[in-house]
Amino acid sequence: MSLYRTNSISFFSLMLTALVFFAIPEQSRAESASDVGFEKKQAAAKVYEEKKMYRAAIAEYDLLIAAKEKELKKLNGGKMTWSKDELKIARDLAKLLYKRGSCYRRMGAWDEAMHDFERCNSYGYKGRRLDYFLGEGYAHFGKYKDALRHLKMVLASPDKDNLDRDQLANLYSLSATAYDGIGDQKNKLDCLNNAIAVAEKPARFLKERAFYFQNNKQWQKAVDDFNRCETLQGLTISSYYGRGRCFMELAKYDQAALDFSSCIELEPERGGYYAARAAAYEKSGKKELALADRRKVAEIGEDFALPLRPNKNSAKGRLPSNSN
Repeated sequence: MSLYRTNSISFFSLMLTALVFFAIPEQSRAESASDVGFEKKQAAAKVYEEKKMYRAAIAEYDLLIAAKEKELKKLNGGKMTWSKDELKIARDLAKLLYKRGSCYRRMGAWDEAMHDFERCNSYGYKGRRLDYFLGEGYAHFGKYKDALRHLKMVLASPDKDNLDRDQLANLYSLSATAYDGIGDQKNKLDCLNNAIAVAEKPARFLKERAFYFQNNKQWQKAVDDFNRCETLQGLTISSYYGRGRCFMELAKYDQAALDFSSCIELEPERGGYYAARAAAYEKSGKKELALADRRKVAEIGEDFALPLRPNKNSAKGRLPSNSN
C-alpha cells in the first residue's frame, strides 16, 4: 500500500513538474539557462583570479562581456538612450570590464587594461580603485595631466581613509611622478614628503626623494636620504652611484670611492664605475690607485666622453662626462 502511494506521489510530482515546465515560455527557459551559465562563468573567472591565472580569467571575462554587449545591443540597437533597463546592463558590463582590466593590469598589459578601464568609466562606473588605476595607467603612458585628474579624485575622496599606510604612500608616490611629468617640482617634493611620512616601509620613497635632491643639487639632503635608506634595507647599485656622485660634489672623496667600490663589487665589468672611482682617487691624492682604475677602464674598452690622461705615455681610457 505504501509502495503504491509512493509511486503515485512520484508520478504526480513528475506530471506537475512537466506541466509547469511547458507552461513557462521558451524564451524564459532559455534566459534561465543562460543566467545559470553566466553565473558559472563568473564563478570560474573569480577562481582563476584568486589562483593568479589571469589569462584563464580573461578568457572567461571575454565571453561574459560579449554576452552583456549583445544583450545591450539587442535592447537599444547600438545607441544608448540610458533607459532604466540599459543602465542595469551597463552597470553589469562596467563591472566586468573593470575586472578584466584588473587582470590585464596585473599582467602588465597596460594597453588592454586602459582600454577596459576607460570603457568602464564611460559607462558611469565610479570608485576609488578605478580612479587609482586610471591615474596609474595615464602616468605609465606619460599623460600626466589626466593622471593627476584621477589621482586628485582619490586623494579628495572620503574613501581615502580606508587605504592602509602603504597604499596611501603609493598614491602619493604616483602623484609625485605625475607632478614631475608636468614640471611641478614643488608639488612633487610635497608628495614625496607625504609618502615618506605615512609609509610603514619608507625606504623606496626615501630613495626617490634622494634622487630628487640629487637632481636639484641639494647634495647633503640627498646623502641623508640615501643613508636612511641604507639603514632600512640597504642600497641598490644606482643608489651607491648616486650617493657617490653627491660625495664628489661635497669633496668627500674617500667616501665617494667607497660607494664606487660597492658599485664595482656588484657590476665588475662596467668601466664607468672604475672611471668614477679613479676620479675620486685622483682628488684624494691616491695617484697609483687612480692609474690602476684607468687601466681597467682601458682594458674593459668602454668609450666615455672625456679623454683620460693618467700620464704622458697613456691616453687610452675615457671618463664619463660627469666624473670630476
